[in-house]
Amino acid sequence: MKHLLSLLFLLFVNSIFAQEQIEHLLKSKVFGTERKVTVYLPAEYLLDQEGKFPVAYLFDGQFEPYLKMVSGMMEYYSQTNLCNSLVIVAVHTTDRFGEFVPEPKTDANQKTTYSTKLTDFLEQELFQFIDSAYRTTRFKLGIGHSLGGTFLLYEAFKPDSPFGAIIAASPNTNMEGMTKMIPEYLDKHPEMNTFFYVTGGDTDQMELDFLRTTMQIDSSIKARNSGSLDWNFRKYEHSNHMETFPKTFNDGYLLFVQHWKSISNDFSTLKGLQGPALEEAVKKLLAKTAANERTEMPYSFREVSGMQRRAEMSNEYQLASNICGLLIPMVETGAAFSKEEKEGMIQWLKEKQLFLRFQDICNNAQIALDRKDYKLAAQEYSRAFDMNIIRGTFAPRLKSLEAFAQSGNTEAAFKQLDLLANHYQLRGSSSLRENALLSPLHKDKRWNKYLKILDENTKLKAE
Repeated sequence: MKHLLSLLFLLFVNSIFAQEQIEHLLKSKVFGTERKVTVYLPAEYLLDQEGKFPVAYLFDGQFEPYLKMVSGMMEYYSQTNLCNSLVIVAVHTTDRFGEFVPEPKTDANQKTTYSTKLTDFLEQELFQFIDSAYRTTRFKLGIGHSLGGTFLLYEAFKPDSPFGAIIAASPNTNMEGMTKMIPEYLDKHPEMNTFFYVTGGDTDQMELDFLRTTMQIDSSIKARNSGSLDWNFRKYEHSNHMETFPKTFNDGYLLFVQHWKSISNDFSTLKGLQGPALEEAVKKLLAKTAANERTEMPYSFREVSGMQRRAEMSNEYQLASNICGLLIPMVETGAAFSKEEKEGMIQWLKEKQLFLRFQDICNNAQIALDRKDYKLAAQEYSRAFDMNIIRGTFAPRLKSLEAFAQSGNTEAAFKQLDLLANHYQLRGSSSLRENALLSPLHKDKRWNKYLKILDENTKLKAE
């Protein structure tokens, strides 16, 4: 029932904060004609009126199911808090082979040995338009299928590539020189740190032809063992050329977000730090994340509070509490906040700090409980409960019964059982009756007294 209500809530939120899809016709000097692009703005973009968003450039946008599929999957994961939303720009193509397949260049002054009008259109016209019309970061994710994926591989393996990440489903890698171009480029640019998710199927003959050369490229890249390049290749068994795209985007997008989070959630350099030392370390981590995401991440309330939330979601409660300490002076000196807002936010941050410390102690207690160190678990739970925090502490108090019972601390166990029965009005006694770890409490006359209250709580709720 709880999961059903959560799903209904998400559907309700999604119905209120609808996404937006906008079509643009750009007068292109490069192509000498109008070019159509469709911009998809996620719900998060419409809710956040200040934040900047990365952009996913989806090629073959003239095929509407691509955009529906990509935007639908992205919104699903975003609404379930699994992934971040991106602005999606679907680039419509009129001549796939002519636009995606590069033409050789003979001019030695050119930065690449190939070019397409599409490349020039992106760099000279489309990117500038999108960045001026929408709130975007400099990070660009390229998504392509078949020749669209081929185009993106050419675009990625060149100096000053605009793309920080590529998801390419079944790219045609049979193009002349491609199996040599990519490893040779890596030899000259070992510092390359782009994310790749490249796939191929193994059913129809065309797919098998593409797969053969893609696997050659995969072997060449892995043999170089680059420490910075995040290259991921996957063969989808029993999949033909058209079946690979839905699987590729789903798996590639989830992996891409994990790649992104692995940088921004690398808290190893922050642990144990407070005050000025923590502030300096946070600034360095923001700079590292900004370089990876090709965007700007200033030391600001928005970015630091985002880091605090990520630390909390990663169960780094002590660190999250310490970061709250950085946010308080930022609020105090923030010109954007009124006096009333400052007072409310500071009070909230101080309460949040205290609760995060409580969660950190309870987390240590749970770890001790899991390894059956009941004495230490009881000590940690007692230390947490001495902070006199009541709201939001139901779950650890319920778990503490096992630690207190097994460590012989009967009085502490019944103190928590009293709170659970009378303050929290825990309903039903069956889970406690069946818990063998609570058997040391059975001989005490208070045990049946509280179990009776739990059963009565169930009847009261039913009425």
